[in-house]
Amino acid sequence: MPRRIGEVLSQQKAEEIALLLELREEVRHLRAAVAELKRQRAAPEPIAISVEEAATRLGCGRTQVFKYLKEGRLRRASKLGRRVMVTVESIEALSIHQPAQEKKRPMRNRSQRKAPGLRTAILALPLTGGA
Repeated sequence: MPRRIGEVLSQQKAEEIALLLELREEVRHLRAAVAELKRQRAAPEPIAISVEEAATRLGCGRTQVFKYLKEGRLRRASKLGRRVMVTVESIEALSIHQPAQEKKRPMRNRSQRKAPGLRTAILALPLTGGA
């Protein structure tokens, strides 16, 4: 009889351990879900951003953002003091319809326009003796 009691107790203990492992896994999932909710709640997407931030997101300068505002391609939000604000919704709409363009900077001086090996080719030319 004592052997049977030991078997029953060990079976109950095994069931308790399995249940504790399940609970531990469930708590881990709940903690991850709570952390994700806190992260989402802590940093909500703003409704409007400054012209500088809009320029950064669009990959252009402040002047271009003001040009888009004047053309109606971007919507102006309420001012925050003296700061002009732009709606995030209009920025996202503009960036979807307008593909990113690479800016090509013009060369600034003549030395940059020359072929890279041109200087060495000129220096390698033989000097001719003049009369």
